[in-house]
Amino acid sequence: MDKKTKMKEKKASGIWKKVLGICLAVIMVIGMTMPAWAQIDAESKGSIKVTADESGWTASAYRVIDVNFDFDNQQPKEPAYVWNKNAAEWVRTNFKDYIEADGNGVTEAFITMDTDKDAVKVKEFADKMSSAIAADTIQMGAAGSVQPGEGQTEATIGNLSMGGYLLLMTGGSKIYSPVFTHIYPKFSDDTKEWAIVDGDITITAKGTNPTIKKTVKNADGKEISTTAIGDTVTYELTVDIPVYPDSANVKTFVFGDVLPSGVALVEDSVAINPSGAQTDLSEHFIKTEGKFEYSVKDYGNLKTAVNGASQIIVTYKAKVVSEAYETPDNLKNVAYLKYNSVSYNTQGVEKKINVDRQLYTYGVKIKKVDNKDENTALQGAEFALKKGDTEIKFAKSGKMYYPAADGDAKLTTDGNGEMLIAGLDLGTYTLTETKAPSGYTLPRNPETTITLSEKDAVNGTLDESKAEGTNVKANSASVDTQKTWQLNFVLTNGKSNFNLPITGGIGTAVFTIGGIMIMAGAVMLLTYAIRRSRR
Repeated sequence: MDKKTKMKEKKASGIWKKVLGICLAVIMVIGMTMPAWAQIDAESKGSIKVTADESGWTASAYRVIDVNFDFDNQQPKEPAYVWNKNAAEWVRTNFKDYIEADGNGVTEAFITMDTDKDAVKVKEFADKMSSAIAADTIQMGAAGSVQPGEGQTEATIGNLSMGGYLLLMTGGSKIYSPVFTHIYPKFSDDTKEWAIVDGDITITAKGTNPTIKKTVKNADGKEISTTAIGDTVTYELTVDIPVYPDSANVKTFVFGDVLPSGVALVEDSVAINPSGAQTDLSEHFIKTEGKFEYSVKDYGNLKTAVNGASQIIVTYKAKVVSEAYETPDNLKNVAYLKYNSVSYNTQGVEKKINVDRQLYTYGVKIKKVDNKDENTALQGAEFALKKGDTEIKFAKSGKMYYPAADGDAKLTTDGNGEMLIAGLDLGTYTLTETKAPSGYTLPRNPETTITLSEKDAVNGTLDESKAEGTNVKANSASVDTQKTWQLNFVLTNGKSNFNLPITGGIGTAVFTIGGIMIMAGAVMLLTYAIRRSRR
């Protein structure tokens, strides 16, 4: 081999080293293993193995650069690589410094970009080219695509000719940026031949995965899982602003909350701010009619308004209403974030992330019976309930009493002797009987201490809950088998005996004897009168 040929080989090999350097600068991490060698011909193919940290994606490889190789003479030709004919005019229009004026060859301006210093330029180029391919401005089909198997995180695109490839990821939950990689020829000093690096090019796809988090707080700002009817709670959403490539065709997102029937949104309580600041961002969102849902108006303007913040904080208040008690689902709401995971597609592919938040509320059901006959239910007993030193006011809906700041309903047992107090928070309460049922006596100790607790994780199931007092029927307190958030127990009442014993008097005997003597005297007088009349 003469000196001139060796110099050409050295130059061609050096060009591909520069291409590889550019590839490494583009967003994704490119990993290499030991290459397998195969002599080059027109049918030579390579492959790209793609790995990610999730499943459900599709990787598509677009060959935007062709290798200029003389298969007959087994050597590269100058220019060593050229822009694919379908991409060349777009490059010429948008990045004219990267394409030769009199052909489709890739220029030194592209080849010599520094891996570190010019990474932003390479990213911009890949971003805009991806957008053009997705919008069909560059009319080019994928040279190959692949999806991993169910639950798998890697897959290989095979049967690829030599060239430079732009890899686009779609599907999955992440927003992926594009990546350059290539299947390239390399000269072997051992065999003194050019060969294709085959089957061992691996890239690890990197993407951003926006999330949404939700908390519920009480009036003191403490995060809670339990509440009472009548309370006002504050919901807080922490929403990641999706990170889209600069040239993405669809840049939007939507957040919202499906509020349950057990709460009512407090009007004008919604606030949208960037994390760490109090800037009002409400003007940058459009509210969906009839829903708690907001869509960003203009992604670019919002990004400017948040001034570098990566999240928005959404707060809103809701009042817990009487419907909250019937089932825990009435206090379970689902916040969500919708965004486009395929941002280069002109239509976008919507992804939705849900986050549940469950609150629980509790209650007690009391039955009032005769202390000597538990089958005799007592109607009309009246009570008051306190938590600490605060007496709770109640309203009534059907058979259910529930806390209400302006309520005026008296806690009273019905015709079945029953009384349901619903919508209480965990804690200790004092139930005081204030009026006994008709014909019965108010107990000497009319107070009953009620403890509602969940010892372990809060899940709407009472444990170690109890009712204590002299009027509580023994062993009657138990958690309802169907409504595990409800404590049932029985209270008793007795009647007073007003017959007091009498001592130290003459008793009734004297009156009995006197009566007999009077009657006997009357008989004697009657007999005397009859005899006299006969004479």
